[in-house]
Amino acid sequence: MDIPFEYKSFKYDALSSPTSIRLLRPIKRFQDAEQRSINGVPLMEFLLETSEHDRRPPYQALSYTWGNPKEAEFGLPQTESSDRYSIRHMYTIVVNGRLFYVRKNLYEALYRIQERMVEPNSIDDRCYAFNKTKLIQAAEDGNLHQVTESLDSGANHHCQDNFGETALHYAAENGYAEIVKLLLLRGASQNIRDSTGRDPLGCCLQRKRRQWQETAQILRSWDEQDIDRPNPTKPTTLTGQPLWIDAICISQDDIPERNSQVAMMSQIYGSAQSVLAWLGEVDDTTQLACNVLSSEMPGPEEYMYSFRRLNAYRRGEKLDLDEKPDGVILSVREFLAIRSLFTRLWFSRTWVIQEVSLAKQIDMMCGPFHFSWMKLFDLIFGRFGDNRTGMILSCGGPAIKFGRAVPGTEILSLFDIRIRTRPECKEAKARGRWVFEKLPKQKLSLSAMIILSWNFGVSDPRDRIFALLAISRPLKGISADYSKSTTEVFTDMARLLIQAEGDNSVPNWAHKVDDLEPLESLSLVQPPSSFTYQSTTISLNKPQHSRPLDLPSWVPMFNIQLVSWRIYNRKYNASRDRQAIFYPSLPGILKLDGLVVDTIAELEEPPLMTFYERLIHDNAIEKWLGIVSRLSAVYPTGESHVEALWRTIVQDKRDNEDTDVSKDRFKVILLQCIVEHRRRNSSDDHLSLCNVLDELRKGDSGNLLPSALDVMTSNEGLHDRTELGVERLSETSEQVFRSGMMNNLTERCLLRTEGGYLGVSSKVAQPKDCVVLLAGGRTPYILRPIGENQFMFIGEAYVHGMMFGETLEGQNHDFCTFEINIFITTTIIAGTVIVFTTCIAPVTPLTEWLRVGQRFDLRIFLRGTYITLHQMKP
Repeated sequence: MDIPFEYKSFKYDALSSPTSIRLLRPIKRFQDAEQRSINGVPLMEFLLETSEHDRRPPYQALSYTWGNPKEAEFGLPQTESSDRYSIRHMYTIVVNGRLFYVRKNLYEALYRIQERMVEPNSIDDRCYAFNKTKLIQAAEDGNLHQVTESLDSGANHHCQDNFGETALHYAAENGYAEIVKLLLLRGASQNIRDSTGRDPLGCCLQRKRRQWQETAQILRSWDEQDIDRPNPTKPTTLTGQPLWIDAICISQDDIPERNSQVAMMSQIYGSAQSVLAWLGEVDDTTQLACNVLSSEMPGPEEYMYSFRRLNAYRRGEKLDLDEKPDGVILSVREFLAIRSLFTRLWFSRTWVIQEVSLAKQIDMMCGPFHFSWMKLFDLIFGRFGDNRTGMILSCGGPAIKFGRAVPGTEILSLFDIRIRTRPECKEAKARGRWVFEKLPKQKLSLSAMIILSWNFGVSDPRDRIFALLAISRPLKGISADYSKSTTEVFTDMARLLIQAEGDNSVPNWAHKVDDLEPLESLSLVQPPSSFTYQSTTISLNKPQHSRPLDLPSWVPMFNIQLVSWRIYNRKYNASRDRQAIFYPSLPGILKLDGLVVDTIAELEEPPLMTFYERLIHDNAIEKWLGIVSRLSAVYPTGESHVEALWRTIVQDKRDNEDTDVSKDRFKVILLQCIVEHRRRNSSDDHLSLCNVLDELRKGDSGNLLPSALDVMTSNEGLHDRTELGVERLSETSEQVFRSGMMNNLTERCLLRTEGGYLGVSSKVAQPKDCVVLLAGGRTPYILRPIGENQFMFIGEAYVHGMMFGETLEGQNHDFCTFEINIFITTTIIAGTVIVFTTCIAPVTPLTEWLRVGQRFDLRIFLRGTYITLHQMKP
């Protein structure tokens, strides 16, 4: 194949029809052919051709991550300039004789694919039993992909094994109609007879296997002119199996084409002969993980001692990572290698959900290693079990909903969604072995799918929505349109999500059904945070976790990991069964009924540290007790103010039988925090805290505070128990209680209201913010007033004494109509003036006046920002 080569950039030709796609064929030249190169680096060559729907050859669809295929090293900042896989570092290939630039991960995948193309002088080696060639063995196995690959590499279809049978004989006798047709198209002869005198048709009629009737019809009706076509000579240039790769086969700068091709994604991946999943190049754990996958695996019960040893390691015990004492099948290092493989970024890429769900077959590649998707399934569900796998992979972040979406466990969601979407897949047909046989095999709603896949990452935020459209039930008003901004796409989706119309139910793996309620999605609105759980989502999300300036305050950032566990819980009923009513409004404005029930008087200073650092270094306990000391000793519920603190910290989620244990754990941790305070602060500061404790004890009817003697004599600080970090496993009741505290308080602040209530809410809440009940809401919400019945949404809240509708008892309360508007959180620096901007209406024209209190006016122009300060010249 001689394609004219020029050192010019590749340019796309328009697709010939709305159903056309492009397919990429690898080209491999051998020693006697010219090798193109740049600066001595050989250039990989490819042929890009348009393919029509009715004349499309068998092809593979590549599934991969555009950026770094591996998790960023936790705790180290990773900028685009330092990341070899970023868009700033492009690698050159040749497409149709012109230069084409791809990112590093795709370049490495293409290199490994070309590496698999076997030179003609070795493709017919007799490397299988009974002198079978690779082509003969693939035809006998019914492996269409392998047959195609062998033929593309120049395999001789006339080769015979010890029994005189060719590849066509084996395909015919086993009833593989598609392989028979492909072999005939490539010139395989029906006239060759085996050692017993049978031709391929005779083999087919004798065995009568699978699609034998269709196979016989193909053999009988094949045009005589195709018989005895000579086998091709060994080429010096080979073309590999066609590939569909989004970054190359779609003109990414052509928005109409991009929209059209994205709409065809389900058909492209669903029609592919197989999906080739590229996990990235190897690291020092890959070989070990692949060894585990390829080894004989015993039954699930045999892993008990292996998991006990892993748990001991995670609790901080010093162990030999490679040692396998009696009864231990997998070493700790092998577990860690499996975790490293299963948490590669491919498993948490949003587009992968569709690609995996629709695939007929999934082949996995990691560097030079190849393994099947079913190998992963067998290991997780046949050997480990999903609960144990979740324990291995989890990074400690919140489970969003449906018992899923825990950071690090995205592979479990992939299997779950694939089985619901493609019930005929091998995993779903594993009857009688695993729980999937009882799951309803139907598409989920788009709303449910988005929540189930919350921690999956994207390069383009809009793809958090668009990538799920083809595999979820249609939702009116949502389509893949890249001419829309991120704000428009997110706002459209959030409006539908908050109304929760239709069937959004999801039966979980324990066969319990959970649904989505109106207003529930407000619990997904959290402020951007610098804190992130160590998970595969880190590298896929924008490093600065920025919120679009014009994104309405009530709209979640669908592309950012949640840091705080949701307060929302079905046991709460703050609005007393009032139904949510959504009134027509302008885009970006949420209009519904609400009632202001209180106002924030004070709150803890926003935490800048992780939860344990906050307790140890930031004197959080001093701040909490100070806030409680300014409450009435008798709380509005009739409890003591100290008991209100305990119930607020645990968010009153404990069952009655756990109450005493929970109180004991609260008292122990409180004492440990006080000991830490004594160690780390001056004697005067600590004496001040002890004085506060003395006053609080007077109203501590529940005996929740440690005694003065305990405070003076105890020497066990919180720091003594956290040297191993927050990732260690929690097996004692104290550790479980600590985990609950961390879940409830991470990135949240303790607050006191004007009405004498104690609560917890978002770290961005401020004094004078309103505590509001929204009709249909399970919890109170914090809203910031910006006009008459106009508010900015801050976040959900736990306010002790309001969670079960207590504030609505005994009198009529008139809910009025609220508007929740846009909030722009940004800082504009103009000279020495720092401006925090808030908008009370959508900014749609290029010039729009924004009002913030009475301090300044801000006008937005196309080319900049114009600020007018009152009583000052601009």
